[in-house]
Amino acid sequence: MNNETELDDPLELSLQERMNLTIKGYSNTLIFAGIIAIVIFILGAYCITFYLNNVSDMIEPVEGLHNAFYTLFGCIMLASGGFFAWLCLSGRKSYKENESINREYTHQNYLLALSVSGRESEEADLDFFNIARDVFPELKKLDIESMKKSGEEFEVEDMTVEVKDYWGRNKRDYTFDIVTDTENGKFIIKYFKKKASYDDLEQCLNAGKYQNWDKLRLVCIAENFDSDILKKYEKLAVLDPNAPLDLILVNEKGFQTLKISDKN
Repeated sequence: MNNETELDDPLELSLQERMNLTIKGYSNTLIFAGIIAIVIFILGAYCITFYLNNVSDMIEPVEGLHNAFYTLFGCIMLASGGFFAWLCLSGRKSYKENESINREYTHQNYLLALSVSGRESEEADLDFFNIARDVFPELKKLDIESMKKSGEEFEVEDMTVEVKDYWGRNKRDYTFDIVTDTENGKFIIKYFKKKASYDDLEQCLNAGKYQNWDKLRLVCIAENFDSDILKKYEKLAVLDPNAPLDLILVNEKGFQTLKISDKN
């Protein structure tokens, strides 16, 4: 009997990985649908107001025309408003459930992947990225697409960005060790070599924040962090609300989670 399944095939996403991507896509669709509903409602209100103030007095009254116009856009506003209300009730509940599932999936995958994987080279950032493929399906999907297209794994690169102060002056360069584009934003790794202080992490978050990137994850790796960094974690996290921040400890044998973001 052949016990091989799709889970054993490196060129296929597992069932759990496909489900995770589907759930994330559904959550994004709910947000997009809510935005569209609000836009349609506002446009409907604007059209009625514009017609009432600028058009209705300029044309000859036609029997039933005004009533038909108001009825049409009134129905559009009613439908979009009703749909938005449904999103706020049932849709919001579904969104929270999806977020909870994604959060649990990420935490479990982190613990499992780091427990069975170790260091393979002197480059901790690359070693961690290889492990992260088993944590985030978006990264594995990039590898699958690259293998099918070119027969080679997806290559990662560092990225140097220009950072300015609050007034747009004092420009300086900041380098992230790995920046990879995925369908759900950039996956970013910053390796601090020895010890990472609060100021180091603050600079890292600010450098990413001012690029206005969509971010899948920001992973900060170090052999050690400030002793009180967990107490200051929430303060760090609000510096860039769009960057789920993970703190990872590294040694010569492997990696260990210090703090995994609850954001998706």
